[in-house]
Amino acid sequence: MKIDANNVEDIIGLSFMQEAMLFDYIANEGKDQYFEQIHIKLVGNVVFPLCIKAWQHVVDSNGALRTIFRWEGLRSPVQIILKKNDVEITYYDLSEIQDSKSISERIEQIKFDEISKGFDLATVPFRITFCCEESNLLHMIINIHHIIYDGWSNGILLKEFVQAYISLSQNKSLPRVYKTSYKEFVKLSKKQKNAESFWKKYLNKIDTIQTTKREPDNDTKSYDIGAYDSIISKQILDKLNCIAMENQITVSSILFTVWGLCLQKKSYTDDIIFGTVVSGRNSLIKDVDKIIGLFINTIPLRVKVKPKDTIIDLLTRVNKEIEARSDFEQVPISEIKKYVSCNKNEELFDSIMVIENYPVDMEFLFNNNILRVIDYQNNRLKTSFPITFEIRLFQECEVSIKYRKDIYENQEVEKMMKSFMQIIVDLIDNPKCLVENLVYTGNVLEEFIPNIEFDFK
Repeated sequence: MKIDANNVEDIIGLSFMQEAMLFDYIANEGKDQYFEQIHIKLVGNVVFPLCIKAWQHVVDSNGALRTIFRWEGLRSPVQIILKKNDVEITYYDLSEIQDSKSISERIEQIKFDEISKGFDLATVPFRITFCCEESNLLHMIINIHHIIYDGWSNGILLKEFVQAYISLSQNKSLPRVYKTSYKEFVKLSKKQKNAESFWKKYLNKIDTIQTTKREPDNDTKSYDIGAYDSIISKQILDKLNCIAMENQITVSSILFTVWGLCLQKKSYTDDIIFGTVVSGRNSLIKDVDKIIGLFINTIPLRVKVKPKDTIIDLLTRVNKEIEARSDFEQVPISEIKKYVSCNKNEELFDSIMVIENYPVDMEFLFNNNILRVIDYQNNRLKTSFPITFEIRLFQECEVSIKYRKDIYENQEVEKMMKSFMQIIVDLIDNPKCLVENLVYTGNVLEEFIPNIEFDFK
């Protein structure tokens, strides 16, 4: 696509994570795992032309939604923010379909077709699909390439859209919103000092034994993703919050540690690392919590059990280490691998854990009287890691293990989930017990009967 120079607002470099995603996109000829699809159901006084105007306002207010990428013939890739770009919107009227099952099937087909289209990063990798089921019920499908923004941004994006729609429906003006440029994050992320010293010390003498201990069943790049889902009850989550408050640690630190113990148990080791996704929302950037963009990074977390460690000892130490590494969290994993003499073709870890607890104004989105959200689904379609452990800490605690089917069987993943849940239950019952008594109890997982508070699917 030829660019009109008069329509260029800015040209900036890429963050480390954007560079990694672009490399994957180029290497796989555009067929990559970074296509994301958010499916939202809206009810209220739905007027489609107002939806278009509201989205255009959101696009006009956020440079990430007007960004295209260039790399051919350049020493380093760049992202170009356009001054103006018309949002790409497709509309389907499904109101004449009477059967609810047929409507669901049609919507799923539309979503699949959107995925099949993929994205060309030389054009804006963002588009919207609307499916009108009834006069007051609208399905809104946001299709994006992950290179332009992260999960945190979804809450910002959705609130700005609903706010704009409400204002338009009340004949109010929509002033353009000006935000701190994503450029500030790109510059800041490449100025971290003492990162090499920190990561070398943190990962000193780490044994990078992989938890899978086997190769994929085939040599092709094509593979299917499976999922095993569960829910942590509010009662259990409340108890975890109590333990966190009493010991001045975070619930996230507890959940990370429990996953580390699961991997240790599977790999017969007391020292394990896995990847964790950090938000990257550095307080040094003005109003960073309001910027739509890709701030995340994936960095190692080490869970090492020392002799005679109690659970509280381990949780406190992991929590302190998480706080300490926050100053060095924007180092690309390719650099961290160099610090521990890891071959560039060798993975430092083969599982990652994602905890999503970013701020979303649920009260506004779900309870306003004009256009409100009644359902929200974020579908990540691919993962390059054998295991991706996702936890969503919102109205309830949803837990999901995404896994590559060419490496894992569903029964193996089911055991890992049950082991994770069992350790949580045992931890709550006796947080002062020795770690070795909690994890290495000789329990036969095949005979494990899940606690009734967990809803396995």
